Amino acid sequence: MRKIYPVLVVVLLIVMACSRDRKNAYSDSEKIYKEAIKMHDEVMPMMGSIMDLQAKLKSLKKESDNTGLKDTINIYLLRLENTHKSMMNWMHNLTPIPNPDEA
Repeated sequence: MRKIYPVLVVVLLIVMACSRDRKNAYSDSEKIYKEAIKMHDEVMPMMGSIMDLQAKLKSLKKESDNTGLKDTINIYLLRLENTHKSMMNWMHNLTPIPNPDEA
């Protein structure tokens, strides 16, 4: 029976260390998540500007007879569309960090 005590103490120490590591990992993850949200809050207002630019370029494209200009406008419209899609994908893929105390 006395041989079990040292084993139990070691197991208990391992469990406590893992719990501490888990909380440290949560803390690090939470910092990264908060930085990501901060970036989101800075970039999100630009989404309206992207939409406005797209509308202006589409209007300019309709009014123009210049094929070269239309090709250039198409390139920029595609870039703006890809930028918008990338932002939307990023937002959909961002997931909150679960609290370790709730798991």
